[in-house]
Amino acid sequence: NLHINMAKSWAFILANGYDLTIDENVTVTKNDNVSSYLGIRGGADGGTDIAKDSHITIKSGRFGGVHGGTRGGNMLGNTFITIYEGATVAAANSGNDTGSDQNSDKVVKGSGVIKLVGANVDLGSVSFHKSVQGTSYLDLTEYTGEVKDKWTPAGITVIKAGEKLPDDIQKAFYKALDVYDLSGEKNLVYISDSGNDENDGKTPETAVASLPGAVARLGESGGTVAVTDKFTYKEFIDARVPLKITGTTSNS
Repeated sequence: NLHINMAKSWAFILANGYDLTIDENVTVTKNDNVSSYLGIRGGADGGTDIAKDSHITIKSGRFGGVHGGTRGGNMLGNTFITIYEGATVAAANSGNDTGSDQNSDKVVKGSGVIKLVGANVDLGSVSFHKSVQGTSYLDLTEYTGEVKDKWTPAGITVIKAGEKLPDDIQKAFYKALDVYDLSGEKNLVYISDSGNDENDGKTPETAVASLPGAVARLGESGGTVAVTDKFTYKEFIDARVPLKITGTTSNS
């Protein structure tokens, strides 16, 4: 549990190119005389170039402008912003924070991705400054709610459910989040100590609980068994099918 109170306007969290996650149970408030909520930049301030990708993940709290890029310098990689249901964000911008300097020649040399997760993400608007030299994407592959007009400005590429980002962008996204990319697995079953063999195993939320249960769902062709969090091997199994067991993160 973390509470942040804003005592002055135009304050920012600067990630300086490091991965930044605002996890669950974070609250952000402001004094009555403060005009704006806390902002976030994936980069820095004062003309510093950032020589890598930026990754911002927000699962809770209320924030003003969230910028994947930097201010006064160049972002030499891609920018990634992921906003979950449960957070409130006034505006998400995949490019640099140029403020009033709309003619800034500083750039994001890669692409910019804004990803929404959940059924009801509280997001005011989506933008991408001309500073983004690559493609700007709105990733809706894990979003199931209504898509607002302010999220799809002209020029943005929308990735819908069943589609995927280009391979190079997808790999950069998963690598920095320390999540294994299982999108290429054609026959996949999830398993967990907290699962249930009555489940279908098709998602982490409907994981099975045992290897026999996983193999039964994979069938004679075999496939991949993905551990969602923790799995304890309890029994001998003579699978007699091609089988690969992997984690979904480095901690599983």
